[in-house]
Amino acid sequence: MIYYNASGETRDIEDALYAAWVAAGNPKAQAWTLQPAQPEFDPATHSCTWVGTEWALSQLPPPPVPEQVPAHHLRRALRQFGMLGAVKAYMTALPEDSEMKESWEYAPYFRRDALGIEAARVALGLTAAQVDALFFAADAVQT
Repeated sequence: MIYYNASGETRDIEDALYAAWVAAGNPKAQAWTLQPAQPEFDPATHSCTWVGTEWALSQLPPPPVPEQVPAHHLRRALRQFGMLGAVKAYMTALPEDSEMKESWEYAPYFRRDALGIEAARVALGLTAAQVDALFFAADAVQT
């Protein structure tokens, strides 16, 4: 079992040895305290470390938004979020010589920082967080 002392030192002490210390009245037994179990936490969002006399939970920074995703993955994410029809209608309404319309039809991937993505976001009334969520979902698509 893992024990700790007042100076924050940890040590793996066998149960039998600790029991012998207690039975013998050894002052070592009073110097060491059983380390409590690590609290439950989501390792995807938090880290947990022992800081001398207690467990400390720390929130992890959010993962970065994928810089680019395959076009067909973005279409799947749009379908999953119920937005594919609105995006198709937006693309259809663009002028024939629009670079965004051409990209929608032929680009192998979409970049999150592309001006066309931002223009579509504004035109469709989406927040930046919603577009980020689409890119995360598109990045998670299994081919």
